[in-house]
Amino acid sequence: YAPVVKRVMPAVVSIESKPKAARPKLDDIDPGFGSGVIIDPVGIVMTNNHIVAATNSVEVTLQDGRKFTSKEIRRDAKTD
Repeated sequence: YAPVVKRVMPAVVSIESKPKAARPKLDDIDPGFGSGVIIDPVGIVMTNNHIVAATNSVEVTLQDGRKFTSKEIRRDAKTD
């Protein structure tokens, strides 16, 4: 697995969502923090719905420490 992990690790990102309003915790899951994967070089990131469900924007942190903010958030609650 090590060669595969080494190859895909740069695509794994940390995500922090900026909530619209206070939101309840969901069964030990913090809906504002999580991880995602870059699925397109233009910056499209896939993550779990509960991380971005009630948010205005998200901050994405790359493996090298760079941070980006996005206000365009797409999600699919059915497949969370």
